[in-house]
This record gives sequence, structure tokens and C-alpha cells, in this order.
Amino acid sequence: MGSGAHIGWMSASPWIRLLPFLFLQSVVMAHLDCTYNSWTLLSCSWDVDSNFTSSPCYISATLTDDKGDIQSLCLLTPHVNPRSCAINVTTDGKPIKEIVTADHKLNMSVICGDGTESNTSVTSLSEFSAYRNLLLDPPVPSDMRRISYRVWELTWNISHSSKIKHIETEICYKPVSQLWQDALNVKVLNVNVVKLENLHPDTQYEAKVRVNQTDFPGGRWSNWSKPVQWTTPPEGIRVLIHAFTSN
Repeated sequence: MGSGAHIGWMSASPWIRLLPFLFLQSVVMAHLDCTYNSWTLLSCSWDVDSNFTSSPCYISATLTDDKGDIQSLCLLTPHVNPRSCAINVTTDGKPIKEIVTADHKLNMSVICGDGTESNTSVTSLSEFSAYRNLLLDPPVPSDMRRISYRVWELTWNISHSSKIKHIETEICYKPVSQLWQDALNVKVLNVNVVKLENLHPDTQYEAKVRVNQTDFPGGRWSNWSKPVQWTTPPEGIRVLIHAFTSN
């Protein structure tokens, strides 16, 4: 663009110059979505139009109050939509578990380059509350034990901040030959073990687990764990056994 065109643009009405920015804000602002795993990880997804799928962009997370010095960023994946990345929250460049508190408000900004040294803030989430957008890490199944005839016990491990005291867990299980949509579901509170009863003998089963916290509003169910598989013994075999495999 020549210098005359540049001067004409800059001398135009401020409202006219703001129109493209305001339109862009209205289009993409609702499509920036971020969650917090309660430790050090902020995961963000940005659903953009075709004009921004290949631009060099990153997400910056900064603290907006005076309770700490948090400033971290991640590079958004290019050539896909939505674009995503994960931010390891640090203070003074060092990751510290649970550095983000329920009172902290973060400013999450998408910043894109235009091929020059200039960067522009495209959209943002101001005063983002990490603890109102919790998405815990998936649980990790640890053991499957046969405890009596046709009754099996599944245990799992959960990783989360000490600020979280109450956990709801959903267990989904079925014969391997069936679809997940036909599986049985069980929900339990504040435990990491469940009994699966009335299982058929000589049948291969699989189960998966997910969790959600209930201490803070806005929580989301975690992703499902990797399915684990086990095979029930034929009719008449009643010894106590462990049977645990992971897909």
C-alpha cells in the first residue's frame, strides 16, 4: 500500500477505522475457549475463520491482579481449525503447581503477526477465572480385581489440586463386542474404586473412566481414560485373580 493510501486510512474517521476490529471481535471472541487442569496447564482452543488459519499466532496468559507475576504463552497450531495449544503456567519462568488460585483473574489474549514485526491482539478473554473453567486430567485406571463370583473391582488414580475436595466419577463398561453407546454407566462420589457386578462368565470386557470436580461452578467432565480390558473366567472358576490390560 502506498504512503498516500496509508495516510488516507489513518486520517479517516476513528469509527470507520474501528469497524473491522469491532466486527472481528464480535465474530471470534466467543470462539476462544480455555480450561485449566488445576495444576499448571491451561488448554485453549480457538475456532477461527479462514483468514487466520495459517497466520503465526500465539496465546498469552497474564495475571491481572497483584497476587503474583504470571506471564506464559503457547504457539497455536497452524493450518487447522480450531487452532489449539497448551500453556504451562509459570512465575518468573518456572512452573509451580497450584500457582493459580480461585481468586486469580487471568487475561487470555490471542496475538497474531502479519508477516512483519507488527503483532495484533485479535481477541481475548479478560478476567478469565481458571477455577470456573476446570477440566481435570483423565483418571488412570490402576487395577482390576475379581473379588467374588461375577463381581469385579476397578480402581483408578486421579491427579488434581489440593484445592479440590469433591470428585464425581463416571465409569462406563461393556463387553468388547458391544458398542459404547450400549454400555452400562455407574457414577460414584469421592472414591476411586467401584464394584462391577453380574458380569457374564468367559467374556472380554472393557471399561473407561472420567471425572469432574463439584467444588467450583463451571466444571467440565474430563476426557475419558484409555479403555482397560479384562476377561472373566469360565463358569465355575472362583479364585481371586487380577486381570488388567490397557488398549
